This record gives sequence, structure tokens and C-alpha cells, in this order.
Amino acid sequence: MPDPSQISKGIDPSVLSGLFALGGVILGSLGAILKDIILRKLPVQLERVRIHDKDRIEAYKELIVFIRDIQNSSFPLAESKEADFRRIMKDKYEDKILRNLPYYNKHVIEGLDKMESNYLCLTNPDLIPEVDCSSFIDKELFEIANKISKEIKIVIKSWT
Repeated sequence: MPDPSQISKGIDPSVLSGLFALGGVILGSLGAILKDIILRKLPVQLERVRIHDKDRIEAYKELIVFIRDIQNSSFPLAESKEADFRRIMKDKYEDKILRNLPYYNKHVIEGLDKMESNYLCLTNPDLIPEVDCSSFIDKELFEIANKISKEIKIVIKSWT
């Protein structure tokens, strides 16, 4: 039976020291484990961001070339606008721009959608365009290309 004088003293100081030491070891181990988990995931997340940024930059490079071609071919004094529009849409839009659509912002996509819908009406006689295609090419196409070009510049400035 323990001595009544020891019961009133409380827990032995050596036991308390042992408990605090054990608690410190457990917390230190948890901290090290959490650090390892976080550091293992961090390079993967950084690599994903790098890949996304690289793909987005490439998408905008292709868009710049595409829009510049559209601007040059739809300039008010340009000749054979419709043939050039068809060629550019066929060669560049379907192969390069369309697959990169998720990287572009909504203003760029709206302009590209207008171009695509008119291109589809030009190439498919069964479709009826909202606006006469020749009127679109002569009047609206150059303006849309300029708006997209300005939007590209705004997006690129936001990267820096």
C-alpha cells in the first residue's frame, strides 16, 4: 500500500519528465513525416504548373501567328479575302488553334467562335449563316482579329 504522504504529492516528477519527453518525440516524428509527405508532392505540383504554363505559352504563340495571318488577309485593301480565310482556317485553325482552346480566355474564344461559325457556313452549303459570310469577311473579320490581338497582348502582360 502506498504511503499516504506520497499520494498527496501528485505524480512523480520523473514520470512527468518521461511523459513530456515521449510527447516531444511523437510530435517531432509527426512533423518529420508531414514534411516528407508535403515535400514529395511539391515537385509533382510544380512540374504540373510548369507543363501547363509551357503549353499555354505555346498555345498563345500559335494564336499570335494565326491572328496575324487573319489580319493580313482581311485587311480592308486585301484581295482574295475569302480564299485566304478558308485556307488559314483549314491549315491553322483546325490543326493548331482548336486543340488549344482551353488555354484561351473567354474574349478570345468568343472571337474564334464567330470565325469558326462563318467558316463552317462557307464550307457547308447546308448551313445558313447568321450574317452573310462575304459581309462578315469584308467587314467584321478584321475587327474581330484586332480585338483578339489586343486581348492577347493583355493576357501576355498579365504573365509578367
